[in-house]
Amino acid sequence: MDNSLTAQKKEIEDVKQRMAEIQMQNKRTAEQTTLTEEIVKLLIENCGKNMDSLRKIMEDNGKRYQEETLHYYRKREKELEDMIYMLQNKKSCLIS
Repeated sequence: MDNSLTAQKKEIEDVKQRMAEIQMQNKRTAEQTTLTEEIVKLLIENCGKNMDSLRKIMEDNGKRYQEETLHYYRKREKELEDMIYMLQNKKSCLIS
């Protein structure tokens, strides 16, 4: 009977120790989950900020491209107007 009681006490102690280990593991898992959630939240925020920055850069590049294109065509228009004027002068010289 004494051996049976000792064995039961040992088994109870083993169960208590295992429960303590499981509780510690659950606590670590909960902490890791919390940290992971915070990291995911920060990643999502940063992704949103990066998308906003990218959108702004694309808008700025689009505006700059429009300005450069407009400048190019105005320059080209001036060159063509100068050529027309030059040809008109040559025509006038030839006619006179």
